[in-house]
Amino acid sequence: MTSTQTHFGRNWNVMEKLGSEFRGKEHVVAWVVGIGMQEKRFGPYAQAEELSKNFEHVELAEVLRKAGVKKYKVYASDIEEKAISAAKRDLERGKLVVERSDLESRSEYGRRFFRLKAGSGGGVSCKLPKKTVDSIVLLGPGAGGNALLEKPGEKAHVILYLNGGYHLKDDEQKELSGVFAEAAETGGMVVTETRFFEEEHDNIALSNELEKLFGKPEIHDNNAYYRKSRWPAGHE
Repeated sequence: MTSTQTHFGRNWNVMEKLGSEFRGKEHVVAWVVGIGMQEKRFGPYAQAEELSKNFEHVELAEVLRKAGVKKYKVYASDIEEKAISAAKRDLERGKLVVERSDLESRSEYGRRFFRLKAGSGGGVSCKLPKKTVDSIVLLGPGAGGNALLEKPGEKAHVILYLNGGYHLKDDEQKELSGVFAEAAETGGMVVTETRFFEEEHDNIALSNELEKLFGKPEIHDNNAYYRKSRWPAGHE
Protein backbone atom coordinates (compact mmCIF):
# COMPACT_ATOMS: atom_id res chain seq x y z
CA MET A 1 0.00 0.00 0.00
CA THR A 2 1.20 3.49 -0.72
CA SER A 3 2.23 5.81 2.08
CA THR A 4 -0.68 7.34 3.95
CA GLN A 5 1.25 10.62 4.11
CA THR A 6 0.87 11.24 0.38
CA HIS A 7 -2.07 12.63 -1.59
CA PHE A 8 -2.42 9.31 -3.42
CA GLY A 9 -1.98 7.20 -0.30
CA ARG A 10 -4.79 9.03 1.48
CA ASN A 11 -7.09 8.54 -1.50
CA TRP A 12 -6.18 4.88 -1.81
CA ASN A 13 -7.03 4.23 1.84
CA VAL A 14 -10.38 6.01 1.52
CA MET A 15 -11.32 3.97 -1.55
CA GLU A 16 -10.41 0.69 0.16
CA LYS A 17 -12.43 1.59 3.26
CA LEU A 18 -15.49 2.71 1.27
CA GLY A 19 -15.35 -0.45 -0.83
CA SER A 20 -15.58 -2.50 2.37
CA GLU A 21 -18.19 -0.19 3.91
CA PHE A 22 -20.63 -0.51 1.02
CA ARG A 23 -19.88 -4.03 -0.22
CA GLY A 24 -23.04 -5.74 -1.43
CA LYS A 25 -25.32 -2.82 -0.52
CA GLU A 26 -28.57 -2.36 -2.41
CA HIS A 27 -28.32 1.42 -2.96
CA VAL A 28 -25.57 4.01 -2.41
CA VAL A 29 -25.54 7.73 -3.23
CA ALA A 30 -22.19 9.56 -3.09
CA TRP A 31 -21.15 13.19 -3.57
CA VAL A 32 -17.56 14.05 -4.51
CA VAL A 33 -16.70 17.73 -3.97
CA GLY A 34 -13.74 19.14 -5.89
CA ILE A 35 -12.70 17.12 -8.95
CA GLY A 36 -10.00 19.43 -10.31
CA MET A 37 -8.32 19.56 -13.70
CA GLN A 38 -4.98 20.35 -15.27
CA GLU A 39 -3.66 21.37 -18.68
CA LYS A 40 -1.08 19.32 -20.52
CA ARG A 41 0.41 19.97 -23.95
CA PHE A 42 1.20 16.86 -25.94
CA GLY A 43 4.16 17.85 -28.11
CA PRO A 44 5.60 21.32 -28.82
CA TYR A 45 2.90 22.29 -31.33
CA ALA A 46 -0.10 20.48 -29.88
CA GLN A 47 -2.99 22.36 -28.36
CA ALA A 48 -3.37 22.19 -24.60
CA GLU A 49 -5.90 19.63 -23.43
CA GLU A 50 -7.70 19.78 -20.10
CA LEU A 51 -6.91 16.58 -18.25
CA SER A 52 -8.53 15.03 -15.22
CA LYS A 53 -6.43 15.57 -12.11
CA ASN A 54 -8.44 14.59 -9.05
CA PHE A 55 -10.74 11.95 -10.47
CA GLU A 56 -12.14 10.53 -7.23
CA HIS A 57 -15.66 10.63 -8.72
CA VAL A 58 -14.63 8.04 -11.33
CA GLU A 59 -12.64 6.00 -8.83
CA LEU A 60 -15.50 5.91 -6.34
CA ALA A 61 -17.98 4.84 -9.03
CA GLU A 62 -15.60 2.00 -9.94
CA VAL A 63 -15.19 1.03 -6.28
CA LEU A 64 -18.96 0.80 -5.81
CA ARG A 65 -19.39 -1.18 -9.03
CA LYS A 66 -16.69 -3.66 -8.05
CA ALA A 67 -18.05 -3.89 -4.50
CA GLY A 68 -21.27 -5.28 -5.95
CA VAL A 69 -23.52 -2.33 -5.08
CA LYS A 70 -26.68 -2.96 -7.08
CA LYS A 71 -27.76 0.65 -7.58
CA TYR A 72 -25.34 3.54 -7.12
CA LYS A 73 -25.03 7.17 -8.16
CA VAL A 74 -22.01 9.44 -7.79
CA TYR A 75 -22.57 13.21 -7.92
CA ALA A 76 -19.50 15.34 -8.63
CA SER A 77 -19.08 19.10 -8.29
CA ASP A 78 -16.44 21.79 -8.50
CA ILE A 79 -16.31 25.58 -8.27
CA GLU A 80 -14.39 25.72 -11.57
CA GLU A 81 -16.57 25.53 -14.68
CA LYS A 82 -13.65 24.21 -16.75
CA ALA A 83 -13.18 21.30 -14.33
CA ILE A 84 -16.80 20.28 -14.87
CA SER A 85 -16.34 20.68 -18.65
CA ALA A 86 -13.26 18.44 -18.63
CA ALA A 87 -15.08 15.80 -16.59
CA LYS A 88 -18.06 15.97 -18.94
CA ARG A 89 -15.78 15.43 -21.93
CA ASP A 90 -14.26 12.36 -20.28
CA LEU A 91 -17.69 10.85 -19.67
CA GLU A 92 -18.94 11.63 -23.18
CA ARG A 93 -16.03 9.85 -24.82
CA GLY A 94 -16.13 7.04 -22.26
CA LYS A 95 -12.52 7.26 -21.20
CA LEU A 96 -10.34 9.05 -18.71
CA VAL A 97 -7.18 10.77 -19.96
CA VAL A 98 -4.59 11.83 -17.42
CA GLU A 99 -0.96 12.82 -17.38
CA ARG A 100 1.33 9.78 -17.37
CA SER A 101 3.26 10.88 -14.28
CA ASP A 102 0.00 11.32 -12.35
CA LEU A 103 -1.11 7.76 -12.92
CA GLU A 104 2.36 6.38 -12.28
CA SER A 105 2.17 8.04 -8.88
CA ARG A 106 -1.12 6.29 -8.18
CA SER A 107 -0.19 2.93 -9.71
CA GLU A 108 -2.21 1.16 -7.02
CA TYR A 109 -5.32 2.69 -8.57
CA GLY A 110 -4.21 1.76 -12.06
CA ARG A 111 -3.69 -1.88 -11.21
CA ARG A 112 -6.85 -2.23 -9.16
CA PHE A 113 -9.41 -0.15 -11.03
CA PHE A 114 -8.34 0.63 -14.58
CA ARG A 115 -7.03 -1.00 -17.75
CA LEU A 116 -4.52 1.61 -18.82
CA LYS A 117 -3.19 2.34 -22.29
CA ALA A 118 -0.44 4.75 -23.28
CA GLY A 119 -1.73 7.63 -25.35
CA SER A 120 0.10 10.10 -27.56
CA GLY A 121 2.81 12.19 -25.95
CA GLY A 122 2.46 12.25 -22.17
CA GLY A 123 -1.10 11.00 -21.86
CA VAL A 124 -2.42 7.74 -20.41
CA SER A 125 -6.02 6.70 -20.97
CA CYS A 126 -8.39 4.09 -19.65
CA LYS A 127 -11.76 3.02 -20.95
CA LEU A 128 -14.60 3.55 -18.51
CA PRO A 129 -17.29 0.86 -18.08
CA LYS A 130 -20.69 2.04 -19.27
CA LYS A 131 -22.22 1.40 -15.85
CA THR A 132 -19.61 3.67 -14.28
CA VAL A 133 -20.22 6.44 -16.84
CA ASP A 134 -24.00 6.18 -16.44
CA SER A 135 -23.76 6.40 -12.65
CA ILE A 136 -21.99 9.80 -12.56
CA VAL A 137 -23.95 13.06 -12.41
CA LEU A 138 -22.00 16.32 -12.78
CA LEU A 139 -23.16 19.35 -10.80
CA GLY A 140 -22.16 22.83 -11.86
CA PRO A 141 -20.61 25.53 -9.66
CA GLY A 142 -22.90 27.34 -7.25
CA ALA A 143 -24.76 30.47 -8.29
CA GLY A 144 -22.39 33.21 -9.37
CA GLY A 145 -19.43 30.87 -9.06
CA ASN A 146 -19.92 30.73 -5.30
CA ALA A 147 -17.62 28.18 -3.66
CA LEU A 148 -20.56 26.82 -1.68
CA LEU A 149 -21.36 24.15 -4.18
CA GLU A 150 -24.67 23.03 -5.57
CA LYS A 151 -25.71 19.94 -3.65
CA PRO A 152 -27.29 16.75 -5.07
CA GLY A 153 -31.04 16.43 -5.37
CA GLU A 154 -31.03 13.41 -3.03
CA LYS A 155 -29.40 12.57 0.29
CA ALA A 156 -25.87 11.17 0.12
CA HIS A 157 -24.58 8.15 2.03
CA VAL A 158 -21.03 9.49 1.69
CA ILE A 159 -19.61 12.94 0.86
CA LEU A 160 -15.93 13.14 -0.13
CA TYR A 161 -14.07 16.41 0.33
CA LEU A 162 -10.42 15.46 -0.25
CA ASN A 163 -7.43 17.57 -1.28
CA GLY A 164 -9.55 20.66 -0.68
CA GLY A 165 -7.83 23.93 -1.43
CA TYR A 166 -10.50 26.51 -2.15
CA HIS A 167 -9.15 29.10 0.34
CA LEU A 168 -12.62 29.75 1.72
CA LYS A 169 -13.20 32.38 4.37
CA ASP A 170 -14.20 31.10 7.80
CA ASP A 171 -17.86 32.05 7.36
CA GLU A 172 -17.93 30.25 3.99
CA GLN A 173 -16.45 27.14 5.59
CA LYS A 174 -19.12 27.26 8.28
CA GLU A 175 -21.81 27.52 5.62
CA LEU A 176 -20.24 24.68 3.61
CA SER A 177 -20.27 22.41 6.67
CA GLY A 178 -23.99 23.13 6.98
CA VAL A 179 -24.49 22.22 3.32
CA PHE A 180 -22.71 18.91 3.96
CA ALA A 181 -24.85 18.21 7.03
CA GLU A 182 -28.02 18.94 5.09
CA ALA A 183 -26.95 16.80 2.13
CA ALA A 184 -25.90 13.75 4.17
CA GLU A 185 -28.29 10.88 4.77
CA THR A 186 -28.89 9.87 8.39
CA GLY A 187 -26.19 7.32 9.13
CA GLY A 188 -24.12 8.69 6.25
CA MET A 189 -20.71 10.28 6.49
CA VAL A 190 -18.50 13.14 5.37
CA VAL A 191 -14.87 12.22 4.66
CA THR A 192 -12.08 14.83 4.86
CA GLU A 193 -8.39 14.75 5.80
CA THR A 194 -6.76 14.98 9.22
CA ARG A 195 -4.39 17.65 7.93
CA PHE A 196 -7.44 19.95 7.87
CA PHE A 197 -7.17 19.97 11.69
CA GLU A 198 -3.89 21.87 11.59
CA GLU A 199 -4.23 25.44 12.79
CA GLU A 200 -2.50 26.88 9.73
CA HIS A 201 -4.57 24.85 7.25
CA ASP A 202 -7.14 26.62 5.07
CA ASN A 203 -9.90 24.21 6.18
CA ILE A 204 -9.49 24.37 9.97
CA ALA A 205 -12.79 26.25 10.37
CA LEU A 206 -14.58 23.60 8.30
CA SER A 207 -13.19 20.84 10.54
CA ASN A 208 -14.31 22.68 13.67
CA GLU A 209 -17.83 23.18 12.33
CA LEU A 210 -18.15 19.57 11.15
CA GLU A 211 -17.24 18.38 14.65
CA LYS A 212 -19.97 20.60 16.12
CA LEU A 213 -22.53 19.15 13.69
CA PHE A 214 -21.45 15.50 13.60
CA GLY A 215 -19.39 14.97 16.74
CA LYS A 216 -15.77 13.79 16.80
CA PRO A 217 -14.73 11.96 13.63
CA GLU A 218 -13.34 8.45 13.33
CA ILE A 219 -9.71 8.63 12.18
CA HIS A 220 -8.37 6.05 9.73
CA ASP A 221 -5.07 6.42 7.88
CA ASN A 222 -4.95 10.23 8.00
CA ASN A 223 -8.56 10.66 6.93
CA ALA A 224 -11.47 11.85 9.09
CA TYR A 225 -14.90 10.20 8.88
CA TYR A 226 -17.78 12.24 10.33
CA ARG A 227 -20.92 10.11 10.88
CA LYS A 228 -24.34 11.70 10.79
CA SER A 229 -26.32 10.38 13.75
CA ARG A 230 -30.08 10.48 14.13
CA TRP A 231 -29.72 13.25 16.73
CA PRO A 232 -27.55 16.38 16.85
CA ALA A 233 -24.03 15.92 18.23
CA GLY A 234 -24.08 15.72 22.03
CA HIS A 235 -27.73 14.54 22.20
CA GLU A 236 -27.43 10.88 21.24
